[in-house]
Amino acid sequence: MTSINVGWHPVALGVAAAAATAVTVTVASVALGTAYHMPAQTTAVAEKASFGLRVQIALLRFLSAVVIRNTLVPSLPKDIRLLTWEIPQPQGHRTRVLVLVPEGVEAAGDGPIVVDIHGGGFCGGAPEDEVEFGCRVAKELKCTVVLASYGLAPEHPHPAGVEDCEGVVQWLRETYPDSNIAVGGFSAGGTLAYNTVLKFKGDPKVKLVYAWYAPADFSKASDNDFEEKDNPYKRNMFHEAYLLGHPQDLAHPRLSPAYAPSADLPPTAVFIAASIDPNIRDIVKLQDRLAAEHPHFIGRNYPDVPHGWNFLPKFALGEDGLRKKEDGFVVTIDALRSALFC
Repeated sequence: MTSINVGWHPVALGVAAAAATAVTVTVASVALGTAYHMPAQTTAVAEKASFGLRVQIALLRFLSAVVIRNTLVPSLPKDIRLLTWEIPQPQGHRTRVLVLVPEGVEAAGDGPIVVDIHGGGFCGGAPEDEVEFGCRVAKELKCTVVLASYGLAPEHPHPAGVEDCEGVVQWLRETYPDSNIAVGGFSAGGTLAYNTVLKFKGDPKVKLVYAWYAPADFSKASDNDFEEKDNPYKRNMFHEAYLLGHPQDLAHPRLSPAYAPSADLPPTAVFIAASIDPNIRDIVKLQDRLAAEHPHFIGRNYPDVPHGWNFLPKFALGEDGLRKKEDGFVVTIDALRSALFC
């Protein structure tokens, strides 16, 4: 087993504190273990984030990098090769991705490719967080899995994250033109996946999109459980950071999947929900619409489990949570198999 977890370091807490007073891309890179380069035009936007918001985001990144990733992220199996790529973006920077190549696949990009986008409220997280699901997909489907990073808010508010994910998929399409591609993710990563595939409407090689408990509606029409109802830009710290640039059309499909035309999605669409989720009513509404409109939509709504439950340790999940996690994995992987190898 090869560990790819981010190692703890005594200065990590100091790094987080520094981020709270000056959110710079250098500090964010240390906290996340990434090598994302901030486009110059977004620096001024980052400075508009309040001190309180910066403290909250710094704490989130510290916990993600030092605590959660070191205890919950599994090690890499021996039969999976790990590559790290820096994918060039049209804006001039590069996006770090982890590439999982299973035993039996000679080279990355041979055959289908699954792009998985990490969660973290658009503000935290890293590709390492997706190792468990990514390895499962790579091993069972014998395909390349690309775990993508993207620019994080508040340094990189919408649409920077979407643009990075679009750039990753575009580069893969150009580099491996014969490979079928699926795009998906968990939580914020699922939102970005549904946003990203719209750019590739009608592309015969982009076969599937999947999301697990992804926020679906940023608009004022959202039916959510957050205390702030009147101002979508301040709904919670994640929305405040992600919408820092104040996009005017909060119902645009490139931001809110709830408004994505079903005809603009890939031939197969998957959406997994957890019933204990502040966005559950938005998600169910989207699931119901896609079930009625999309020719091949697969949806699941698992009761009595919270947002992000699949990342919890086994002792916290219990038998019921483990069973639902396994079922969700099987549903998603079966859909990937059918779509990518058709």
